[in-house]
Amino acid sequence: MRGTPLRRVGLMLLAVVVTTLGMTTPARAADTGVITGMITYNGSPVPNASVYATGYDTLHGGGADTDGTGRYTISDLPPGRYHVEISVAGHPNQYAPSTTSWTGAQLYAVTVGGTTTADATLIPYGTVTGRLATSTGAGAAYASVFVESISDPDASDWTTADENGTYTLPVPVGEYTVQFLHGTSIQYAYGKRERWEAETFPVALEQFVTVDDTLPPKGSAGGTVLTAAGQPAVGVSVYFDLISGGGFGSAATDSAGRYRIDDLAPGQYTVSFRLSGGTAVMYHPHVLSAGDAQPVTIAADQVTEVDETLFATGAITGRLTRTNGTTGVANAVVAAHLHPDDGIYGRTDPDGSYRIQPVFAGNYRVNFSGYDTAEFDQWATGKHSYATANAFTVAPNAVATVNDKLLGTGSVRVTAKDAVTGAAVPAFSAQVRGRYGETVSGAVTLTDVPAGVHPVQVRAQGYQASEGVVSVTVTPGQQSAAAVTLNRAASVQGKVVNAAGTPVAGVCVVPIRLERYELPEGCLHSSDANGNYRVEMPHGAGSYRLFAIPDRAGPYGAQWVGPTGGTGDPRQAAVITAADGQWVTAPTVKLDRQGTVTGIVTSETGQPVAHGSVGVYTHPNPGCGCSYHVVGIDGSGRYTTDFLGPYQWALVFAADGHATQWSGGATNRSTAQTVKVTSDAVTTYHYTMKVGSLIQGTVTLPDGSGADDRFHVSHSATGELVAYADAVDGVYQLRVLTPMPVTLRFGYSDGEEYHDLRLTSRLYLRGDTTFHFCISEGPRLEICGARLPRAPRTQDTPLPSPPSTGPPRRPAPTGDRPADRL
Repeated sequence: MRGTPLRRVGLMLLAVVVTTLGMTTPARAADTGVITGMITYNGSPVPNASVYATGYDTLHGGGADTDGTGRYTISDLPPGRYHVEISVAGHPNQYAPSTTSWTGAQLYAVTVGGTTTADATLIPYGTVTGRLATSTGAGAAYASVFVESISDPDASDWTTADENGTYTLPVPVGEYTVQFLHGTSIQYAYGKRERWEAETFPVALEQFVTVDDTLPPKGSAGGTVLTAAGQPAVGVSVYFDLISGGGFGSAATDSAGRYRIDDLAPGQYTVSFRLSGGTAVMYHPHVLSAGDAQPVTIAADQVTEVDETLFATGAITGRLTRTNGTTGVANAVVAAHLHPDDGIYGRTDPDGSYRIQPVFAGNYRVNFSGYDTAEFDQWATGKHSYATANAFTVAPNAVATVNDKLLGTGSVRVTAKDAVTGAAVPAFSAQVRGRYGETVSGAVTLTDVPAGVHPVQVRAQGYQASEGVVSVTVTPGQQSAAAVTLNRAASVQGKVVNAAGTPVAGVCVVPIRLERYELPEGCLHSSDANGNYRVEMPHGAGSYRLFAIPDRAGPYGAQWVGPTGGTGDPRQAAVITAADGQWVTAPTVKLDRQGTVTGIVTSETGQPVAHGSVGVYTHPNPGCGCSYHVVGIDGSGRYTTDFLGPYQWALVFAADGHATQWSGGATNRSTAQTVKVTSDAVTTYHYTMKVGSLIQGTVTLPDGSGADDRFHVSHSATGELVAYADAVDGVYQLRVLTPMPVTLRFGYSDGEEYHDLRLTSRLYLRGDTTFHFCISEGPRLEICGARLPRAPRTQDTPLPSPPSTGPPRRPAPTGDRPADRL
């Protein structure tokens, strides 16, 4: 039986309800519209497909099934925007026209009396099937099976195994891990507890991939829980949480204080005890902090006894009032802390009174917060932090009284000035004790700031953040002043205009370091209404190029900012150099109207490429399609990018199971075939991806064990990322288009600190190769054993551009002399 995610279940139920309501109120038809369309797969109509239209702006919707020609019609839809979801037996659920993503799905506008067409093509898919068995060989009945995509969370799905432990689940073409949940046991195929240890399963078009797995033998736990007086503790919840991986178990003590938990995966567990009727928790062996707990080992086919005697308990009571000491504060959250991270919670009643019980005996600090309103956050008595709060002792079988009243509040007027000129800074943000404000007029007043001495935080574009350099004393009922001097940060400033010279707002200007091609996921700063911008150099002083990204809903295209106009080649962009504390002015950004590039990406194996990306930068997540310089490849292999300016662009293609590669089959940007983008026109560029060479091997730690972390492989001439791979138990695999000279980085943690290790020499990758790395003391990343013979002195050969791509490009940079051959 295939499971449906809760969101989809809700939408389907909603569609049924709304459709039923529509049937009982036909008078609405005059105010509604229609969605109609055709569902196909491989060019053929799909009958008996269930289609649901769900309102994006409202809760209205409706559904219908396709007929023998694959057509459907959903009537009586109120005006608005709709998602169209398709469910077909044996296929993954999807949205029109061809995606599994709710957020990425097309919205179809319905108008009064209008007919909207929403055709859809079913996504290329394969099927994961198999059987989960217990350690005795019996089927793990009704286990939950989660098939999780490596690159696209929306492609993940789940189902429930039958009584024999057998399951079948269709999924979009891609790479997946398989997770099983049976009882309290969680594991990944094959027999792994952590996702990073899991086997990866490529699922090809209409392929059945069999993933069988066996649950390990289980262990059990039991014991007796006694009160501090030595009597059976009734109704105490006992939790066993697997320290490494997903595994858990719980039970409640009976009238004799006994508990029993079966079906526990072997391993080490943290054991906790939660009192009935409260949030007080203690840990084994007889400690109150999770950090002090000691692990308990569960062995297969054994019962591990874990007994515990509870600490004595008491209670904390009191009342929170307003600053007048009389009026109670209702619905405040009260947290009693034995440690900064461990709290026992309650809430005040309408009179401001509260009682927290039971709590274990000990010394507590009590926090009061306006959780729902963020009006206040203070510690008894009248303090601002855990460190300065008073300690209150809860004795066995006693009640501690903790009263408090809200601190009085005042206001703070914050101004800022430039450290170089002394002039006022007009636009900045300020924060004092949780109160936040922004200004463009040179001053901001923060109200309801609690009394006391507080640091002032100020941020402004083009300046270093001021974090606590200035403090302010707040007096109840009065206004205090805080003047902050801001030091300039290395920044670039300038103006953005269109071809007519009119300023353009909302354009993101991103400085990119010369030595590393790397675009951030977000925008640091956009041009204002006058087209002006100032943005800090993200990596401090140095030399940068500028990449300009207009609003994708507008008419303008992205560009590298050249000395006199836009370009698609970063090597032709203007170089901007800023020293520490210096503001430099860049050439004016002159925007041109955007064009569109579209095409089909296929594999050299002959199948369409799915769940990949096309962009102008290499990206560590090939199936993401989540950044402004990357678009996704849909299930039919099609991509469309409409945000590029009218220049020559090198496109980079990445997809599961393939090497990252540039248009024309090049290994790097410098040698890529460029694609001419034309304003307000569509350029078609189809591409066939090479699978590339398989590079695999091991990474070994100084003690001989395998390392677990991530490889980053970059082209040694351009510095751009070409591949990454996770080493699991020291074993890695990656695909690279060869021949290619590369540099390697490997992230590694020795338990105390994280090391970013780089191989000292460049490597020349040529063909499928097995290669082993060792991490030596220091630590250093080295080639294990003898050094490999030198590769021939060659370099990547530039590919000629087609005649339509304009003047010849610059020659590829020199210096691609290969070092060690991999």
